[in-house]
Amino acid sequence: MMNSNDVLSHIDPEAIARDTLAFVEVKSETCTEGPGSAFLANLLKREGFEVEMDEVEPDRPNVYTRIPGSGGGPTLAFNGHTDTIPIGKSTPPGRDGDWIIGRGTEDMKGGLVAMVHAASALK
Repeated sequence: MMNSNDVLSHIDPEAIARDTLAFVEVKSETCTEGPGSAFLANLLKREGFEVEMDEVEPDRPNVYTRIPGSGGGPTLAFNGHTDTIPIGKSTPPGRDGDWIIGRGTEDMKGGLVAMVHAASALK
């Protein structure tokens, strides 16, 4: 059984930052989040996950993956969204030292990238 130190040893903060910036650079505004879903699916595949996509509406697919458990413990689910709100002005995506800037960085693209990296570390 893995402990928290085992999991953390598989986390690369710089890889998370790079993937987050790359994701933030993908335009995926509400009702046209297909490119964001495609980015997420490709990130999951790169990390070795089998991916399912369900296009519930045109250009609005949901992305699914599963990791079979190894015991009878509780199920862990990660859930998020790939769209960004298309209102107001936005700062172009970029880095400022340790900060990643751009629409969707904290809601919710950075969270999705962190989830993928966490799930990968748990495999």
